[in-house]
Amino acid sequence: QRADFNEQIENADSSLTITSILEEAAQVDADQAPDPLQDEKDEAKETIAGYENLDEDQVAEFNERIDEAESTQDINDIVEEAVSVNDEQAEDPLQEEKDSAKETIDALENVSDETKETMKEDIDSADSSEDIEAIVTEAERINDDQAEEEEDPLAAEKEAAKEEILALEYLNEETLALFISQINEADSQEMIDRLVREANETNESRQRDLEDDVVTEAEIIGGTLDESEVEDMPEPRDDNELIMSIEDSGVYIEGTVGERLTASGITLPGATVTISSGDQSFEIVAGEDGLFEGTIPYFSSGTVLNVVFTAEDGETYETTVTLVYDPTTKTVKGGSDHEVVVAEPEDSDGSDEEVAADEDEDLPATGLMNNIGIPIAGAIALFGIGLFALFFRRR
Repeated sequence: QRADFNEQIENADSSLTITSILEEAAQVDADQAPDPLQDEKDEAKETIAGYENLDEDQVAEFNERIDEAESTQDINDIVEEAVSVNDEQAEDPLQEEKDSAKETIDALENVSDETKETMKEDIDSADSSEDIEAIVTEAERINDDQAEEEEDPLAAEKEAAKEEILALEYLNEETLALFISQINEADSQEMIDRLVREANETNESRQRDLEDDVVTEAEIIGGTLDESEVEDMPEPRDDNELIMSIEDSGVYIEGTVGERLTASGITLPGATVTISSGDQSFEIVAGEDGLFEGTIPYFSSGTVLNVVFTAEDGETYETTVTLVYDPTTKTVKGGSDHEVVVAEPEDSDGSDEEVAADEDEDLPATGLMNNIGIPIAGAIALFGIGLFALFFRRR
């Protein structure tokens, strides 16, 4: 190269030509001078070549930028960028789980597309199997809740009602469970509103009881009967027939609001009395005299209870009891068409003298009335059951 430039100078015919040749020689000399950054550039290229997640085009682009770098800082910046791209393109060990989770979410019919996209983005960002599983579980919960809401048009109202009732601090667990169960079975907004009202009134009553340090009966507002209607209920018939068939069975139910209710009455000896509402069912077995008494969970006013009397021979008689609120006694009560009553027996000659019970005879002492309605006070029926055997013993 030196000889070539000298020959060009000797053949030059002007000073301008010589100047041009010298400038070209200086540029060639500068271009061929050693690059002080060459070692760093070569090392950087080797580093980038070892990144397995970069394709050939990406490696070539980074090498070209390294060749053009004018400082150590420029080289380091290029290498850091290559590291970042390599990491982003690295295979995710959770990728299979993420893909499976996203397929599960896509298959959920009751989740909106917008919610699905949000959840799939969360899955892509998940750092562990636990995080992925939690996202899928939440998606399935949303799907189930939406399905229930579509099946039950009152689902949202029921949830709101249950939240309100669960927040009442003076109701015990049993009472809460009973109200929640009845709300789940409610088939109208009116029934839901009534149950919420009853729960609030019961809660307020118990709060007053605690504040006054006095145990009193809970009061309720919004019952199905007012005081005048209770006073106008028909008197029990005075009917002393012996129970001869299962159809003559009767039951009376009464109790304080929010507490367990007492169910008592008369049927054939040994018969089974089944009281049910919705999916809840309770059994009481009558004694040898046909009398029975037991307790069942609280049901609010307006509830219709199904009652089935089953004799030992399998014969059955079915009736219903509608519970109502009685403001005179501040209780919830109800009775079937047939019901036990207390009556004064007559002797065989028609006189008014009391018939004495024969201590030596052990005949069943049962009686019956055919009453269309509910007795004025539950105490009459309960007291009558206790004395029934004494009054109707036959010599």
